[in-house]
Amino acid sequence: MASRNSVVPVSPTVAKMQILFMQWPVVHRRTNCQTRITSGRLHRRGFLFGGAAQRGFRIYVTAILAGRKWLLMATINCPVCETVAELESDPATQTENYTCPQCGQYALTHLLIQSGALGFVPDHRFRLKCLLAERRVHCLPQILLSGEDGIERGTKIDEFLKGFPREPLEFFDRALVNLGKLTGHPVGHITISPDLPSVCFTRQRHELNRMLRQMGAEGWISPNDPTDLSPSVYIVTPEGWRRIEKLRSPGRDSRQAFVAMWFDPTRRVYFEEGFLPAIEADGKTKALRIDRKEHNQKIDDEIVAEIRRSRYLVADATGKNVGVYFEAGFAYGLGLPVIWCIDKKEMDEDGLHFDTRQYNHIVYADAADLKAKLSNRIRATIV
Repeated sequence: MASRNSVVPVSPTVAKMQILFMQWPVVHRRTNCQTRITSGRLHRRGFLFGGAAQRGFRIYVTAILAGRKWLLMATINCPVCETVAELESDPATQTENYTCPQCGQYALTHLLIQSGALGFVPDHRFRLKCLLAERRVHCLPQILLSGEDGIERGTKIDEFLKGFPREPLEFFDRALVNLGKLTGHPVGHITISPDLPSVCFTRQRHELNRMLRQMGAEGWISPNDPTDLSPSVYIVTPEGWRRIEKLRSPGRDSRQAFVAMWFDPTRRVYFEEGFLPAIEADGKTKALRIDRKEHNQKIDDEIVAEIRRSRYLVADATGKNVGVYFEAGFAYGLGLPVIWCIDKKEMDEDGLHFDTRQYNHIVYADAADLKAKLSNRIRATIV
């Protein structure tokens, strides 16, 4: 009998898969096919186990022992970049968890896989590969990607893909930050490897070479050997590190404004007809209210992360919500501009909080008044 976690040798016809069985016997969930391990060989009845894998079908197998179900672990091709990766298929959570040397750790829900969303648009797979590679470089935790079903947990894949660079300079800036992260040291080097094109948001090696040459022309990177006409090893220059430090500054080049306000239903009209149109009037900046963003993190962590990503913060003191004061204080600590606002009715009745009365507040009578005054303040102090 094979021991737990032992590797079962299989023939090349099984698409070069190595199945790691947690226990035995193994039962195929769809066909109830019985599979036993005997003398280190895989024997199967009633189903061509390797044939399904060879045709690209996903295998959902559980090992059953004493009434318990165990995970299937396998080595397969990553569905995003097609590099050999490790898979853990979890029937309990209906997810497939991948560990890929290029894409890092990520998970897909079964509903997303069955929808075929990864294969319909070729560009989706390219963008997904680059974004996952970027998360791997920055050592971010596993992300669970799901489809469009509103009741499904995880990050919707369309929302995740919106994080792909949109402007030409953003491609270069994010690629440079990623290269700096890869060096691991101010005088460390970067070796061109199969995963480097994805890390730099390029498709092929020739695109990567052009990007590296243009970064070199800016003085951000340099070949490790200046005499090498076809360099494969680069370093980040002091000028490149200065650029990276500037890019890491909170709010730098951000196109997001964080709105801190009371989430009472009576305040909805002020956001939709006041804060939102005033902030987005330039056609570039997006207004973010944290309760309108989908996420899987702790709310406090998400608030902190989004404030860090923002160019400035608008704080509505109406309702004297303690969360608003916390968020504004955090923004001040980061050096971000904060624009204070308050409803005229509350201003007349209760006045301003002791700790914020030294700041110039926008006092508004209604949503239209708020929109006009906030637009003027943004143009005067932010843009």
